Amino acid sequence: MATKTVAELCHREYETGDLWLLKGRLIPSAGRSYEYEEFAQEGYALTLIRNGVVEACMGVVAVDDGIELWSAPSIGLVEDHLVEYCRLVMRLVDVAADEHREDLIVHVLEDDIKTQRWLSWLGFEDRGIRKEGGIAMLNMGGGDNGY
Repeated sequence: MATKTVAELCHREYETGDLWLLKGRLIPSAGRSYEYEEFAQEGYALTLIRNGVVEACMGVVAVDDGIELWSAPSIGLVEDHLVEYCRLVMRLVDVAADEHREDLIVHVLEDDIKTQRWLSWLGFEDRGIRKEGGIAMLNMGGGDNGY
C-alpha cells in the first residue's frame, strides 16, 4: 500500500512494533492497546505518522463474535488533528463494513463516557453487551457522519 498524506499526516500499513512507539503518549482510553500487537499482525492495520513520528495505530480483526475495530491514538494527534483522525477511522469502518458484512465491534470501558460519545457519533450503538468490565458497542454498517 502506498503512503497517503493529509496535511502533515500520512498513513501506511502497520509494521510490527508500531504500537510500542506510542508508549507514554496514548490517550487514556487506549492504555491497553499494546495487547493489539497480535491483532495488528492477524488483521488489517494502519499506522498514522506525523513528521516522521508514529501518532496512531488502528485496524480491524476477526474475533469470535464479529469484526473488531481497534484504535490507539496519541494525545497530540487527538488534540491537533482530530478531524483528520476521525475521517481515517470512518474510512476504516466503512471499508470493514463493506468487506465483511458483519457487525463491527468496539470494546470500551464502562466509565469512559467521552469515548462512548465519540463512538456513538461514528455510528456505534450500545446494545447492552457487557464484557470484562466494558461495553461492546456495535456498528451495523450504516450512518453518514459527513465524512
